[in-house]
Amino acid sequence: METPIHSDETADVYAGPGPVLRIVGRHPVAAEDFDPWAAALLDAARESGIADVRHAAREADGRAMLVVDASSATLAEYLVDHGPVTWPAAVIIAEAVADGLAAAHARGLTHGAVCPSTVIYDSQVALGGFDTCAPGLARPMSVPNPFAPNDFGPAADVFALASTVYRALGGRPGPVADIPGIDASFTELLRSATAPEPSARPTAAQFRDALTLPARPMPGAPPIPLAAALVGADVRPLNDAVVSINLAVAGAAATGMAATAGIIAGQNAAGALSALTTGSGAKAAAAKGLIGTAALKIGATAVGVAVIAGGVVVGVNAFNGSGGQASPQIQEPGPPSEDIKAHDWANATYVGFEGTDASTTLVGGEADRYDEISFTELAAEPVYADLDGDNDLDAVTMLVTHGGNAEPAWMQIWLWEDGGPVQIPGTVISRVHCGDFFEDPVVVDGAIEIKSFARVGYAGGCAGAPEDFEEATLLVEVQGGYPVATAPAFGSVHRCSLMADDVPRPVTAGTTALVWPVDGAPKVGDPGEFTEVMAVYRDTGLGWSVVRMTRADGSVSCGWVPASAVGE
Repeated sequence: METPIHSDETADVYAGPGPVLRIVGRHPVAAEDFDPWAAALLDAARESGIADVRHAAREADGRAMLVVDASSATLAEYLVDHGPVTWPAAVIIAEAVADGLAAAHARGLTHGAVCPSTVIYDSQVALGGFDTCAPGLARPMSVPNPFAPNDFGPAADVFALASTVYRALGGRPGPVADIPGIDASFTELLRSATAPEPSARPTAAQFRDALTLPARPMPGAPPIPLAAALVGADVRPLNDAVVSINLAVAGAAATGMAATAGIIAGQNAAGALSALTTGSGAKAAAAKGLIGTAALKIGATAVGVAVIAGGVVVGVNAFNGSGGQASPQIQEPGPPSEDIKAHDWANATYVGFEGTDASTTLVGGEADRYDEISFTELAAEPVYADLDGDNDLDAVTMLVTHGGNAEPAWMQIWLWEDGGPVQIPGTVISRVHCGDFFEDPVVVDGAIEIKSFARVGYAGGCAGAPEDFEEATLLVEVQGGYPVATAPAFGSVHRCSLMADDVPRPVTAGTTALVWPVDGAPKVGDPGEFTEVMAVYRDTGLGWSVVRMTRADGSVSCGWVPASAVGE
């Protein structure tokens, strides 16, 4: 079962696959509330100033989901590790965030949580954290945002923007005061944007247009790292590095938050901390208690560190100690590795393709089965796609058995792990003569699309009439190491259609269905999401049963439950 790295009363946050966070609501939200908001955000995200939004949609059960990039550092991390930014850097921050807010406000969106912890400050400057205002994801902040006023709306966002920029320059909580070495016109703009009366503040677009870059960088003393309490806010973190910073303000425990960036990097905690604390900035900050060691993130000013995080190479520049800005440099990953294509599929061993733990080894593309006329062979060339999001291609193979009255075929998924292909044991989906069948898979956006036809009647004989089959187009990817169908509804890829003469069996109330017949596989959903759950196939030898689960909106998911949970 996938474990969230953060949970609160409104949503759960999951890491990956790859350098992303998935924020998933805990309760269904109405389509008329979330869908227009998601469309507006995705449209706004095309503009500059808004951090990468990978996906915004409702899941099949109605819960809101937002997928965002988690590979970048935030302004909060920089301020705690390095100290205040320079005046030119502050103008760049102000312009980028104002751009993002202007794009959001023009589409009727209000952010509500602008602060250093929601500002990306990396190879780009952009505003993230839009889950704070998302229908079905938003949660009340247990501690008021110290960068925002009590009012809510676009004017409050502008106030929070100006307050964030002022704090980034080393300003302390309270009214904006002049800062030595910075032109008074700049602080006056910040002061107007933090006016007590909302109507007296400029709009985000007006604030952006009023900004001017200084003629030259202003010299000053090397900055001193800021205390976490001055830059944190009680917001859902954009990555696992800002937890302790935010807790300095929130004063609460981070339930289930990732121990280190090693979770995202694919390293163990000790290894990640060992690498990241070699830099004087990170080490000093941790020693002073400004950042708990559990919050150190990939890219936290370690000297010469280069790690792989979900296929993204993160190289870190050391802070130069002279007041200059240092930030991790993110290089987008190149094309996925195609090493798996060199594997010899015609002489490979396939595990569990007939619904058992038995393995079959092909020699020259074939293997004898039952007698001289029965044999198994590769049904087609493998299909390749990056199914688990780790920037290398995985493979989908299919075996077919010839001989007898049927020619069944079984599909397998192989993940490229540690320099070799590793099969997910078992059959992803199967087809048999005069029964279920599917068309060859095609690659769609890093997943495989399978057009499936499940037999539900025999009126047309083996040829079958259209009404004899239940048709579905499945989108299949790998989550947590297991194949899952993400469309038309999230669940198992295995068939759960009812034949005309099938007698469904009851399932013990409260039983949780999984996407794969293995303890620990991801769950299809909470039992309470479904109005009807019935077992359509029970395999006492396997110890699991296939169940068909129907929601109130009529959508159907397939899953697996222990056979012991199925009645007669």
